[in-house]
Amino acid sequence: MAEVAVPLFPLDHVLMPGCGLPLRIFEPRYRQLLADVTGPEGSRRFGVVSLIEGREVGADSPVRTATVGTIAEILDVEAQPDGTFAVLTVGSSRFEMIRMPETTAPYLVGEVRMLDEPMGDVPDGLPESTRASALAYTELLARLTRIDTEIEPYPRDPIALSYRLASDTPLPGAERQALLEIESAGERLRAVGRILRRELTLLRQTRTIAVSPAVLNEILGRN
Repeated sequence: MAEVAVPLFPLDHVLMPGCGLPLRIFEPRYRQLLADVTGPEGSRRFGVVSLIEGREVGADSPVRTATVGTIAEILDVEAQPDGTFAVLTVGSSRFEMIRMPETTAPYLVGEVRMLDEPMGDVPDGLPESTRASALAYTELLARLTRIDTEIEPYPRDPIALSYRLASDTPLPGAERQALLEIESAGERLRAVGRILRRELTLLRQTRTIAVSPAVLNEILGRN
């Protein structure tokens, strides 16, 4: 597949295809990125890549990113009174970074190759068993925290389901990035299923939650 140039938005977040990502854009370089991609000739999309080194904020901060990221499609942009922008995006296609050429743009640009989405080996019962583990985990988490939450229905498509569960499962960034980089939906569902069974076992045995409040709020808030 041919390489394409994509504006890049490095974040301390792993965006999965099919999952939403709200952003508040305030830095001048990313306001310029937003203006470029939403202008008359703009594609209304940019690449989200996970930070390995560096900071989200700071024009002079050197960064190192993961080599696999996700295209964020812009759904809505609202200018705020303070000069910032509230942007709603959703992940679409994964890509592999080939290189970051020097450009005159104030933001990073990547030459990337879009990745296929193979189904892989998905035995009968695998999507349903993984979905059931995710539901059991979320319900137990809600009981332990005494936070009522309405669970958004899980997708039936195995590829979409694998990404939704990879996004919802409580994980450090590096482990979530590893799930994004898995080639097929079948392999990703197996990996997520192993993680969920592990976390369910820990919750049932300890009745305690080994995640930070910020991560917990993010998990429950997504459902």
